[in-house]
Amino acid sequence: MPHPSHSIAMLPSTTIWFHSPCFDGIVSAVLTLDFLEASGHGRVRRLQPVGYNEREGWLEQELPPGSAVVDFLYHPGAAFWADHHRTSFLTSDARSHFCQRRGPRFVYDNQADSCAGLLWDHLHSAFGHRNDGYAEMVYWANQIDAARYNSVLEAIAPNMPAQQISAGLAFANDADCVSLVRRLHARPLEEVASDFNVAERFRRFQTESAAGLEEFQRGAHLEDGDIVVFEVDATKSNISRYAPYYFYPDAAYSAGILHLKEGAKVTAMRNPWRDFRGVSLGEVFEEIGGGGHRRVASVILPSSDLEGAQAVLGHVLRRIRGAAREIADTGSQDD
Repeated sequence: MPHPSHSIAMLPSTTIWFHSPCFDGIVSAVLTLDFLEASGHGRVRRLQPVGYNEREGWLEQELPPGSAVVDFLYHPGAAFWADHHRTSFLTSDARSHFCQRRGPRFVYDNQADSCAGLLWDHLHSAFGHRNDGYAEMVYWANQIDAARYNSVLEAIAPNMPAQQISAGLAFANDADCVSLVRRLHARPLEEVASDFNVAERFRRFQTESAAGLEEFQRGAHLEDGDIVVFEVDATKSNISRYAPYYFYPDAAYSAGILHLKEGAKVTAMRNPWRDFRGVSLGEVFEEIGGGGHRRVASVILPSSDLEGAQAVLGHVLRRIRGAAREIADTGSQDD
């Protein structure tokens, strides 16, 4: 039953927009679907994956009435919204709009490890709703989104059902992600991970990851003693975001260009197995039209804009090096 002090209007026909392909976004959609339907707040008629390549024009897009948006950018047309990214607000007007309409239908915490974890706690405290059958799923959303792996080998060669589902998302399309939301809403992680299509994606991940490590090694080098810089063709193999730390475990950062079929992805990451103060990569990439978290962020550019990708990478490297100098001088910057 909803918390007596926190009820929301009935949303008779709800679309859930969720970040995809992303395990946290999928689990967030599962929790939202379960909450809306089990608590009687709305009937979900459509699940709509959305990615950061749709960042431009997002605020101008008209959302259907009753839309819920989770693990993605704030939209004034959302009737329910939850996110944890530092780059959630595309404009100051969007942030002001959110602040003016705060209530139980809108939850934001950029310190949360995952959107799923944020929703798990919020839906329970604000509405008294929690389905304990999703506890393991939420635990893994936290671990995966916060990159809490015990070692780089665990990150590159996952063996738990949730990790395998997440790894296979590298080869999932929108329909696959919608299917995963429906399946995880109704069935345990172990069963979903063993489904033929899901297991096939993971097997492909294993094969292409092995090839990807070889490809990455050829296209990567160490700069300034602690930054792995790379430019790699990712059209024929899967390049793990953790590959830099497989070859350079003591590096502080990685930053580079992945050439994809749909464009050039400039991405950067802080070593999740090192604890140090550094720049918020999400904020750096927001400056150039991308987004992400403090420790990992990216932006996708058209495949024809190779000079632009090089320029973006140069900007990211300058910001990382500038932050390192600032920290050395003043001890400031984010954790």
